[in-house]
Amino acid sequence: MRRTKTEYTPANSSKNCAPMDLNMPIMDGFQVLHKLKSNPETEHIPVIILTARIDIESERRCLQAGVTDYIKKPWDPAELQERIAIIVGARELEREGYVTKSAKSGDKWGELPVPEVFLEAHQR
Repeated sequence: MRRTKTEYTPANSSKNCAPMDLNMPIMDGFQVLHKLKSNPETEHIPVIILTARIDIESERRCLQAGVTDYIKKPWDPAELQERIAIIVGARELEREGYVTKSAKSGDKWGELPVPEVFLEAHQR
């Protein structure tokens, strides 16, 4: 089977989360991460790195590039599901206005504004 290069376009950028390895054929994870985070149409997609690379330099490089989470192999499928659920849940809160981002770096969260509806309900 022949592998082809995947192009990232707005049509496939509505993902809730993108888990990926750093060691891939054709294009490595650092290159894919750079393409995702440098494109305004895909920079919002949270990326989870699943990798056998345990060196601190790879982890630091990914975090500086805006990766949301970095998980070293071997990893537990249940843990991955939980981490994805947390990331997706945080994005939903952000979309609904309960959380605001302070920076584009992916994992830095700003203030947690209290919605007016919550204040009104709890001031009684």
